[in-house]
Amino acid sequence: VAEECGMGRMINVVMQSAFFKLSKVMGFEESIQLYKNTIRKSYGHRGEAVVQKNYEMIDKALDAITEITVPAEWKNLSDRMLNYEQTYDKAIGVLAKNKAYHMNAAEFTKNIQAPIALLKGDDIPVSAFASDELVGGKVPLGTSKVEKRGVALEVPEVDMDKCTQCNTCAMSCPHAVIRPFLLSQYEVDNKPAAFDARPAKGGAEVAGLHYRIQVSPYDCTGCEVCVNACPDNALSMKHLSEVSETSGKNWEYAMGLPDRSSRFDTTSLKGSQFHQPLLEFH
Repeated sequence: VAEECGMGRMINVVMQSAFFKLSKVMGFEESIQLYKNTIRKSYGHRGEAVVQKNYEMIDKALDAITEITVPAEWKNLSDRMLNYEQTYDKAIGVLAKNKAYHMNAAEFTKNIQAPIALLKGDDIPVSAFASDELVGGKVPLGTSKVEKRGVALEVPEVDMDKCTQCNTCAMSCPHAVIRPFLLSQYEVDNKPAAFDARPAKGGAEVAGLHYRIQVSPYDCTGCEVCVNACPDNALSMKHLSEVSETSGKNWEYAMGLPDRSSRFDTTSLKGSQFHQPLLEFH
């Protein structure tokens, strides 16, 4: 509804309108009129167009309310989320093999992080926290990469024909989820079909290599900072459901590429983005 009214992801008016309709905390007609008065008072200084968009959201939200009948048998369903558990099993394996991360990260993810994510925190024994490396509430580094929350409705996709390889998008991302990668010819020959790469620009440092900008779709928050920062309009937002499978496979492939950051100085904008971020996926 918010998108139809030109308000993007700003759904607060939509949800508040539905609340007034369903909760019956006060007379419906009165509550909506008071709400519209509040909107005019709050957003009137931004212009009549903004006020009318909010009014439109209220009216469309009320028409869009749909009753969902919850099947009675749902109360007997198991709370085991097999796919989620399998995702963690895979992530734990990745962590165990990745020497760049804390030696205890895989154990922490399996024994503490995964049960909490599965809403089974009450089942965690005290002994799970007894390790010297966890005493005092310490958390191993590098564990946020396994969460893969998938909170974004839309994620950026790159048009490599427009990309000038400036790395501005990677620099601007507050979560380090969009990054540049360099590939050898062998890696280009064995990449996923959708992993579109171009000959790298930059002289001797990248001679013979190919360049790719790739986003981690399940770590992205959909803030669009990278899209707005790109000087070449090479990034556009796509619905997560449309690109998650392809983009997810691309990210997995990118994560398996060799680290070539030693070719670059950390003092330049472009060069710094080839190095491992100190904060990621937070």
